[in-house]
Amino acid sequence: MLGELMTDTESFDDFVHDRGGLYRSGALSSEVEKEIFQYYSWLAQHAELKGTEANCKFRPCFGLINNHGFNAIAFRNSLGTACVGIYAGTIRALHGLFCNIMARNDILIRIGLVDEEKNPPFLSDDPCECLHVLTDFGVFQPQPANEIRRLWAEQATKQALRFVLRHELVHLAHGHVDYLNDRYGLNCVSELEWSSDGKSELSECQVLEFDADSCAASWWCGVFLEEWFASEGFNDPRSIANAEIESIIAPKLRIAFFQWAFSVSALFRLFGDARFEAGSLALADYPPLRLRQVIVLRTVIDHVRDRWNSHLASIIEPAVWSGLDVAEASIERITG
Repeated sequence: MLGELMTDTESFDDFVHDRGGLYRSGALSSEVEKEIFQYYSWLAQHAELKGTEANCKFRPCFGLINNHGFNAIAFRNSLGTACVGIYAGTIRALHGLFCNIMARNDILIRIGLVDEEKNPPFLSDDPCECLHVLTDFGVFQPQPANEIRRLWAEQATKQALRFVLRHELVHLAHGHVDYLNDRYGLNCVSELEWSSDGKSELSECQVLEFDADSCAASWWCGVFLEEWFASEGFNDPRSIANAEIESIIAPKLRIAFFQWAFSVSALFRLFGDARFEAGSLALADYPPLRLRQVIVLRTVIDHVRDRWNSHLASIIEPAVWSGLDVAEASIERITG
């Protein structure tokens, strides 16, 4: 059963005990259980902060919380060990989201054989109802018929999950968890359960979330480009001629940056439109989703420009914003 493999340590289990088991709908089907553990096992390989990626190095205790909700938490357990937990519902919802998108024949029509797809029923345009369906383990989620489109949905799911994980790792690496514990007695950062009083605390929550978002984005970009340039034999990316960037490098990198931007933008849109006015920021304990989208994508573009190559940044920037546009169009399509 899911609960038997839920945690890595007994201390982790004790901490998340009251967070697990909510919204249970009975025993999971073997297909759903296999799907969750396949993605969880893959994600566990990335639950590590290396010295080359930050100013500290550690591997946290990483566990799956048997909860059908959509959430993730960063905390220290009773032994002081850094821990990250991801809800089973988060895995289920993200995979369901991208499967719904790729199972349609009017989205991303250049990927695979789109004529093989039969449009599934629309999801609700109400964010809460949509998330409820996507996290409901008893609801069948459509699968793309075309193999290439199924693989694309899988890769998009992994991109989104890795962003969620790295967001939580930044909360630990940058001392957010320890700060909140020391100042407010909060022993974890639970992504969707901020509760604050006073404008200063509200602003602090927003700052911590923006920091985690931005660093998770630059982390992906830095690791990806470092590995890519090394594999292609480029020792000094800054010295690459513009003509070579345009003719050889950019065609290979555009799709990677497009897919990442699409996956992360769709992740944010799971929570709805969340429009805001300037005055509302002072009253919010969580950063506006639209603002988070833009900051995350802008961070990646600036990271490429500042660390790697300014001309490359100008070339891949349209692909990044296109990822956002397609994510918006995809949400429109799957919700009718």
